[in-house]
Amino acid sequence: MHDPLEETSDSLRQELLANLDGMAGCLDLLVSSGQLTGLQREHVASAVQYTANLRAILEGLAECVQISRGRFVSQPQKTDMSVLLHSLARLHAPPLAERGIEFAVEIDTGIPSTLMVDGTHLRLILSNLLAAALNLAGLAHIALEAKENRVHQSGITLSLCASCTPDSKSATPDATNQPYSDLDSGVHIASKIAKALGWHLAVRDEGNTMAFLLAIPDSVG
Repeated sequence: MHDPLEETSDSLRQELLANLDGMAGCLDLLVSSGQLTGLQREHVASAVQYTANLRAILEGLAECVQISRGRFVSQPQKTDMSVLLHSLARLHAPPLAERGIEFAVEIDTGIPSTLMVDGTHLRLILSNLLAAALNLAGLAHIALEAKENRVHQSGITLSLCASCTPDSKSATPDATNQPYSDLDSGVHIASKIAKALGWHLAVRDEGNTMAFLLAIPDSVG
């Protein structure tokens, strides 16, 4: 049955994404001009990051709608985990570096070069978790790691750890006594998509480090 509301929603999402692409292109031109001062580079870097985060959230919300409507489709495919994680690093590391934030990627030697996994949704989950992590006050370092799942002896665990300067999280108005997963849309989106895929997402507040742990069972193909 034709659904005008659904059609309008999809059309609006495409329009928003097109505008984000245009904004990203303008920001790239500014960066490549080589004429920005240090402070200007920092502001542009922040805008680049906000644009990437908004795109991830919009795309994630669209997937959540499909889940709610029972139309979510997972398509496992051969995925090079190194390529996927380093592509995220290439997108986020430069603007983060302008803000003095380090971004590191580490992959266990035991992880096969190719995994049978839904790489498209995996990238979307990680992008939304990054959007959540970037809201932390005093952010100083982000580590994205792929490890063998040592608990279930199958699949892998991806950990995204966001470290902050001492006491900075407790000083921010957003850091309340509530679980962090209740405070950020990125975590909600990532959790819903992970659950639809049969994966497990855990969020741990470890003082000055926030850890997002994504367990992907039986992913080696």
